[in-house]
Amino acid sequence: MRAATTASMAARRLAAARLMSTIPEGANINEIRQQLLRTALQLVPEYSFTDKTISEAAKLHEYPSTLRGLAPNGARDVIEVLFEDGIEHIRQAHAELLAVSGEKKPGMTKVVTHLSRARLEYMIPYIRQWPDAVQLLAHPTNLPFALHHLHKLVDEMWHLAGDKSFDTNYYSKRALLAGVYTSTELFMTKDQSPGFEQTWEFLNARFRDTAKVGKAASDVKTTLEWGANNLKGILMSRGIRF
Repeated sequence: MRAATTASMAARRLAAARLMSTIPEGANINEIRQQLLRTALQLVPEYSFTDKTISEAAKLHEYPSTLRGLAPNGARDVIEVLFEDGIEHIRQAHAELLAVSGEKKPGMTKVVTHLSRARLEYMIPYIRQWPDAVQLLAHPTNLPFALHHLHKLVDEMWHLAGDKSFDTNYYSKRALLAGVYTSTELFMTKDQSPGFEQTWEFLNARFRDTAKVGKAASDVKTTLEWGANNLKGILMSRGIRF
């Protein structure tokens, strides 16, 4: 076992040395990596969320093939860039909403609904290829990564909306929003209506459903059961079957 571990470490060091030898002296590795991954994201509509997307991005920049090692997780690294950019997108959408609202501060429900739609609109260029990403994220080794970024997304939405809850409502709100967002995103992958009109109708209907649950939930149990069902839907949308 020790010999195998030592051999694996030696192989990684050798691969790292080869990678470093192909990078021009004085070049910023992080900048090159970001350039590679962002170009790969732009190529997703053509090559989907695959390792080939990264290879083609490297070719466009005339990088040596060894620079693919800057994305050790393959297409998952491209998805991570999408997730990170998605957070920045909703922050910008929130700033724009506040700007047009003037002195009248929008309520939390309006903000969360607006940000959910903004995040889904951000997905439009990649939505037809998103099922491939879902399949990749459903792999057991990637599921913690997927759920981490989903929580990061819904937590940011509630934070921007002004939510300051720290009791059980903190978890139930995020579970409910995660269920609304992921189910709408999954619906959107199959929506052929002009301008994704049916997706926006579906999104609004889901928010109405959660509002009804909130009014009916006089105890924590009702809300948590709804959240648990939404969590099950989230996992199923990621390819996990029960």
